[in-house]
Amino acid sequence: MAYTLAALGLAAGASAASADGLVIEALRMPAWVARNGVRLPAVVGTRLQSGDQLITGADARLTLRIGEGALLALGQDAVAELSFFGEGDQVDSATQVSVFTGSLHLTRLDAPANAAELSVRLASVVARLRAADLWVSSVPEGEIVCLIDGAIEVDHGKDATVRIDSPFACYQAPRAAAPVAVVQGDLGQIVRYTAQDYLKPGSGQVSAQGKWRVRLLVSQDQLSVLNAYAALRQQGYAAEFRPGGSSTHRVYEITLSGFVTEADAQTVADRLAAIRGLEPVVTN
Repeated sequence: MAYTLAALGLAAGASAASADGLVIEALRMPAWVARNGVRLPAVVGTRLQSGDQLITGADARLTLRIGEGALLALGQDAVAELSFFGEGDQVDSATQVSVFTGSLHLTRLDAPANAAELSVRLASVVARLRAADLWVSSVPEGEIVCLIDGAIEVDHGKDATVRIDSPFACYQAPRAAAPVAVVQGDLGQIVRYTAQDYLKPGSGQVSAQGKWRVRLLVSQDQLSVLNAYAALRQQGYAAEFRPGGSSTHRVYEITLSGFVTEADAQTVADRLAAIRGLEPVVTN
């Protein structure tokens, strides 16, 4: 039996306050979900709740499925929070993603005509949409919203709402200057921006369909295994603790599972091999 998030309330199963249509679909560690003051490693299949905060570390990614036809990709070193408005906090009501730092790519082009509004809130800018493909970024220098397809409406403080429906148009809001309402973005740069938020083959991707595992440590020393397990989870890795062996010869194991390909598993194994005490081995 593997011990993971289930015992601590962030399991994949839905709860009364969860949004049935909003779930972590794929990720690259290290990444976390913070809920009710508790920060735990992000796990594929976790159903998210209003108020959940999503955090990605260096070179990490999180991909979420939002209801029908919406996909959200959160880039590295990002912090975002989810809010659902409506009866029962269901995702078919209005959904807001607040981005405190970092970037995300949100796509919803096939939404039905009666689809609820989605909004992306940055420090000073709010982008609202029903059907659109957009990329946003919040960094110390300012904020930017770039439309790729569809149409959005952008609000900035008390300024008049700006409608953007031209592909590759961007709304820029520097911290130390007045916002630049709409400028035509550089196509090549926007493509590079959006690509950086998505998971690439062999980069350490984990999904529900992934069959590859990394066995990180096997030992009879329960305390040393538990210490390594706790340290990995604190660092944003969804480690699993697996007791085994016989009643007279107990063995304890730490694994990471769900890697899409052998190359994905090997990438993470190579990264964690530098941690003293770990002996990563790729298995399936």
